[in-house]
Amino acid sequence: MHGRLLTRVRLARMKQEQETSCLLCGDHEETTKHLFFECVYAQKCMLEIQQWLGVTMQKTSLQSIWGRLARSATGKIRRAFLWAVRRSDLWDMENKN
Repeated sequence: MHGRLLTRVRLARMKQEQETSCLLCGDHEETTKHLFFECVYAQKCMLEIQQWLGVTMQKTSLQSIWGRLARSATGKIRRAFLWAVRRSDLWDMENKN
């Protein structure tokens, strides 16, 4: 994610946007972490991906789900999930205050 995604929070910091709430759910500020891991819409998308892959699991955090999907997937899908999990972990480390 490299801090390049132009979320509404980031656009507001650059004075390009005034509203910072998530366009998808409207409940929280639109940050990268929110868009990929906390947004209700993102959670629904993850459930669809689980169903598409035929993976069933109990409801937990989306980052935990990413990890489980990465372990159960193979080939290109596995590499894509592993990359996403690593990027989200790095983002968390870089953005913790």
